[in-house]
Amino acid sequence: MGSAEHPIEPAPRFAIVGYAARFPGAPDADGFWDVLREGRDAISEVPGDRWDVDEFFDPEPGAPGKVVTRRAGFVDDVTGFDAPFFGMSTREVRSMDPQHRLLLETAWRAVEHSGTAPTALANTNTGVFVGLATHDYLGMASDELTYPEIEAYMAIGTSNAAAAGRISYRLGYRVPRSPSTRRAARRWWRSIRRARRCAWENVTSRWPAVRTSCSPRRP
Repeated sequence: MGSAEHPIEPAPRFAIVGYAARFPGAPDADGFWDVLREGRDAISEVPGDRWDVDEFFDPEPGAPGKVVTRRAGFVDDVTGFDAPFFGMSTREVRSMDPQHRLLLETAWRAVEHSGTAPTALANTNTGVFVGLATHDYLGMASDELTYPEIEAYMAIGTSNAAAAGRISYRLGYRVPRSPSTRRAARRWWRSIRRARRCAWENVTSRWPAVRTSCSPRRP
């Protein structure tokens, strides 16, 4: 209980005013609600544009270099990206992890969903706090590219730490920007906690998170 000398101050509050998402079997948040309402199974066999499921599947648990399942939850069209819309060249996007592409597109849609023009937040105190996981794309690119083909775009395009900065730069935010959280299943919660602390300082926040599988290997 509080007292006249030490009153209990109300807890800081924040509001979620816009959101966007992509899920297996659902291209957006509305589609995800449809999946839940209809009780649809969004698990599918590994798409051909991810990896050759026959090459890596083995029903025997523990087989070296193999996986014991042919099915999982996959987001559709992870390689699709409107580069000109975001003012990016084909050369740069070719070296960019699909997780970065999904984050940028979804962050833009979340701002639109809030009823705010994305450009209206340029040069404002808007923070970006990202939860990000694996380096599948980096491992694939490292296997396929020759040394002369490796360039600076590969470094920033596959770095988890650059994901938050990419969103801030493209949308014109000033401060703050938090390095991407990379602690497995806790990454979303940790990014939200950081965004909450930022909101208490009257800073608008964005907290996207992403996880895609481009390879059965875990770099």
